Amino acid sequence: MTNKHFEKAGYGIAETGLTASEVLIRLYLLIFYTDIVGLEPKLAGYAAAIAIVWDAITDPLMGNVSDRTRSRFGRRRPYIAIGAVLLAGSIIYLFSPPDLATQSGKFWFLLLSYMLVNTATTVIAIPHAALGSELTPDRSEVTEIYAWRLISGNMGAILGTIVPGIILTRMAAEPGIQDTVAKAGAHATAAAVVAAVILVTACITFFATRRADKPTAGIASQKKAMAETAPASHAPLGHFQGLRSMVQNKPFVILFVAYLIATIGVNINSSFAFFYYKYRLELTEADTQKVIAFFMVVFTLALIGWIALANRFGKKIPLFAGTMLLGIMTAIGYPLFPAGSLAGPAVAAIFGGLFVGSILLLDAWLVDVIDYDEVKTGHSRPGLYFGIWKMGSKAARAIAVALSGIILSAIDFQPNATQTPEVSLRLALVFGPGVAVFFILGALLTLAIKLDEPRIAKVRRILAQRNRLR
Repeated sequence: MTNKHFEKAGYGIAETGLTASEVLIRLYLLIFYTDIVGLEPKLAGYAAAIAIVWDAITDPLMGNVSDRTRSRFGRRRPYIAIGAVLLAGSIIYLFSPPDLATQSGKFWFLLLSYMLVNTATTVIAIPHAALGSELTPDRSEVTEIYAWRLISGNMGAILGTIVPGIILTRMAAEPGIQDTVAKAGAHATAAAVVAAVILVTACITFFATRRADKPTAGIASQKKAMAETAPASHAPLGHFQGLRSMVQNKPFVILFVAYLIATIGVNINSSFAFFYYKYRLELTEADTQKVIAFFMVVFTLALIGWIALANRFGKKIPLFAGTMLLGIMTAIGYPLFPAGSLAGPAVAAIFGGLFVGSILLLDAWLVDVIDYDEVKTGHSRPGLYFGIWKMGSKAARAIAVALSGIILSAIDFQPNATQTPEVSLRLALVFGPGVAVFFILGALLTLAIKLDEPRIAKVRRILAQRNRLR
């Protein structure tokens, strides 16, 4: 592997730890606090949602901070190192709650510890996302860079899915340990494993990208060159001026809304997955782990195909087709699967894994939108754009978690109990058609984006010409 390819792979590897922590939280947090800690579903949903809203608010601020940072280690890498340490410690804390007797005590512990996790995630994730657009001036290589990131992210997703299940199964089988105690210890151990992955992968990224993340002198000379070659009418933009400029970027606004809607669907699906498989299909935890792990493996392998399709046909057609098919499959399949059968979920894991990869093309399309903004304004602001993008992702997760907790209470769900046929059907309808609505709406919105491949090619030519003049 050449140094250039090592740099791209090294950049992406930090996503393994980030995604492992995100998937661990997305799949296990709600059911951990309802079934093991004993927090009421509605309160768990509220606490998680408030913590994620806090996280979303800090994202664009972190993006702006990293854009303006000057240090001998660069403007992105210091935050990757600091954020990794904070995230590793806080995720262990989140899954190691003390023995609290009251609902209010459990609520406040979840709220404050999850806010700490989300703050740490912001510190590392926003600079890391922005750094990806700065690895090379050749925008045709961006897809490859984000392919490495997505592949690493899916490795993390598999870890975040499988590791807790393996630990949970082994610890629950130990003689003389109560089931609740075993499960609590298993989740804490899983969080510790994920924390180790966060630290190792962030360290690799920190050293692998030292050439791309320019220190103070390099940034100063780059800014001088940009000022000399930018159009005279393009004065430097402040934070709030930059936000107003983003709102005027129509391709970004439409892309952002489509991403927000589709991501709400993904997060509701993740939050409800264990409830659906455990209480609707009555699968064991081991069988549920197999289904989800199978889905993640198919998802990871399918990314290669989606990248090839995007290179061949552009991003719009594959993105629309894959997301629409995902919505149709979700709406039809999940309400029909009989209890106790693995065949239906296995088929859904195959097709769901194939189709869901299309949603991740939205991230690659964002880089084109950032380039389009640079052509219009004369200023490169990947940190701010990725900050807003991550804010949208977390706002979607907050909405999804809050809705999940509210819906569980509204359909009369009872933790650790056999559900009535009516409640079981309601779980299936939420997990199926309820989630599918978000995928279908997101797919339809992408059709309104006018930044197609010919316009993207024109934007790249303009930026390439500016780079040659610097």
